[in-house]
Amino acid sequence: MTDYDSDTQDSTDYDHTSHDDLHTLYWGKGLSQSEMSEVLDVSKGGVQYWMNKLNVDRKTAAQASADSCRVNKANFKTNNQGYEIWRSRENGKEIAVGVHRLLAIAEGADPYRIFSTDVHAHHANGVKWDNRPENVHAKDARKHIGDHNRGERMADSKLTPGDIREIRRLLDEDLSQSDIGDIFGVDQSLISRIKTGCYWSHIE
Repeated sequence: MTDYDSDTQDSTDYDHTSHDDLHTLYWGKGLSQSEMSEVLDVSKGGVQYWMNKLNVDRKTAAQASADSCRVNKANFKTNNQGYEIWRSRENGKEIAVGVHRLLAIAEGADPYRIFSTDVHAHHANGVKWDNRPENVHAKDARKHIGDHNRGERMADSKLTPGDIREIRRLLDEDLSQSDIGDIFGVDQSLISRIKTGCYWSHIE
């Protein structure tokens, strides 16, 4: 699942200060301003600013409503926990599935169990984006969580789930791993493992 349609571009191919690119995304691909902000890697306010500045025509309420009911092509991305996912939108709702889950099913795992709470698709080496068949295995959910919890308790027992969420937020704001480690009194290497999803990946 690595092929895109021939007209699909990577986000780096679009310029949020270009009238033609904004028009293509908004009218040609039918994206909302929120979706455009993800593709362009700028805020929704930034998208609105440049659309106004460059006089990109806006949709009527009826046109925007029709677009919200479309089924989009699937797009590939790596989320902030390090998982590779495919996602699309249908009737205004985002649908996403992890590549590791699809791989586990392709390797023979029961899809009904993979998409339940009974079984997890486990990365043997702890690297969430390493989706080689030999690295991804179906694993009992309770055992999987227990294994992660044991490793995390050994790594550092003083971080709470709230700390983990705050660390991820600071990482998203591009604060350095060393600075975050200083704030929470832990080593930079632990912050790195949280960023890559090696530790505390079950905390949302």
